Amino acid sequence: MIRKILFSSLLLSSFVNSFGQDKIYVSPSGNDANRGTITKPFETLSAAIKEAIHLSGKDVTIEMRGGIYSLNETIEISSDNFLARSLVLKPYLKEQITITGSKQVNLHFLPYKNGILKAELDLTTSPDQLFLNGMVMQMARYPNYDSNARVFYGTAADAISN
Repeated sequence: MIRKILFSSLLLSSFVNSFGQDKIYVSPSGNDANRGTITKPFETLSAAIKEAIHLSGKDVTIEMRGGIYSLNETIEISSDNFLARSLVLKPYLKEQITITGSKQVNLHFLPYKNGILKAELDLTTSPDQLFLNGMVMQMARYPNYDSNARVFYGTAADAISN
């Protein structure tokens, strides 16, 4: 009899928890056509948040597998469209994640003149910084040089210490 009561309470507890919270999984090797499960994760954070927005009254956790997540657009979460009770974004277990607004581009450099190389960038917006092998590069600015333009080149730690 005690076993039946214990089993029933465990079953009821897991049943209640499954309706009170949801986990959504994201992985750089996932696919946004997936369901967001641990075995079929979404690829982008945007897809996971779009899924989370519709989970009415639940505590939602988005667990991100290790890797780099490049955002193509700003992610907006507001109380006007968010139906879940709460939202937590965290790495899966203790995997290392990076969320960035930057994107890797593969360029084909061609000789220009006087030892200068050039490459065409086919982007929808103009970048404000360019990195090569982890180092910030000086952006070309002639003939559009503006001596009054203030561009920050550094890290968040530099900004905090100044």
